[in-house]
Amino acid sequence: MSFTGTFTLIRPRLRMRMQKQADVSTGLLTLGVLCQSLPLLLRYAVSSGEHAVATDTTVLELSRACSFIMLLAYVAYLFFQLKTHRQLFEPQEIEGGDEEEEEAVLGFGSALFWLILMTVIIAVLSEYVVGTIEPTSQSWGLSVSFISIILLPIVGNAAEHAGAVIFALKNKLDITLGVALGSATQISMFVVGTLTPFP
Repeated sequence: MSFTGTFTLIRPRLRMRMQKQADVSTGLLTLGVLCQSLPLLLRYAVSSGEHAVATDTTVLELSRACSFIMLLAYVAYLFFQLKTHRQLFEPQEIEGGDEEEEEAVLGFGSALFWLILMTVIIAVLSEYVVGTIEPTSQSWGLSVSFISIILLPIVGNAAEHAGAVIFALKNKLDITLGVALGSATQISMFVVGTLTPFP
C-alpha cells in the first residue's frame, strides 16, 4: 500500500488539521532555508572576485538581520501554536473511545525520587561526554565544532525520532508530524538563529 493509499484512510477533519500544521511548518522551514542561503549567496555572488561590491561586514550584517528575522518568526510561531491556534496542535481524540484512561503508575514521591536520580545520572554522563569530545576530535580527525554541533544533537534526538516512528506505526500521524516538523523547525529557526549572530 502506498503512502497516498494510507493518506486516504485518514479522517477528513484530521487531514485538514494536519494540512494546516504542515503549511505552517513548511512556511517556517522555507523561511529558514532562505535566511540561511541569502548571506551565502551574497558572499559568493557579490563579494568575491575583483569587482567585489559587498564586504565581509555587509555579509555579517545580512546574516545577523536574517537571524533576527528567524528568531522573530520562531517567537511568532510559538505564539501561534500555544495561544491563537492551540486547537490545531492538540492531539486528536479518537471518536470511538476504545482506549481507557491510564492510571498513574508512580506516586508523587517516587516520581520526584526518580527525577532527581535520573538528573544526577544524566549530569555525570554529560560531563563524561564533554570530556571525551576533545580526544575524539583528535583521534577521528574531525573538528570539535562538527562533533558538538552536528553529531551530538543527532545522537541526542535519536530517542525523539524513534518515538516518531513508533507513533507512526500506531497510526498517530498528527503526533508524528508534530515531532518531525517541530524538531526541524526548532533547529532551523531557533538554534541556527541563536548561533548565527555570534561568529
